[in-house]
Amino acid sequence: MEGASKIGVPEWYLCLCGEKFIGGMDVIENDFHPRKDLVPNVCAVYTEGLGRGKGIAGWLLQFVCRDMKERRIGTLYLPTDHTGLYERYG
Repeated sequence: MEGASKIGVPEWYLCLCGEKFIGGMDVIENDFHPRKDLVPNVCAVYTEGLGRGKGIAGWLLQFVCRDMKERRIGTLYLPTDHTGLYERYG
């Protein structure tokens, strides 16, 4: 998507519990892969150790997808070999 930065990419999302960071996720134009047609990309998905296994990454992913849809970005790409988590959320 040429000019994605004009409509909300890149964007960084943080998940906080009070003032404590427990997770995060980014949306950028390209996450260093050769498929320049697959944009924008979800990247840097991270959940802090004690927050893992509690649905935080899934909640963030759903939140990010809704937010991007509101910005008229209907498809996000996530080039990864780690498919188990992401397949659960479509």
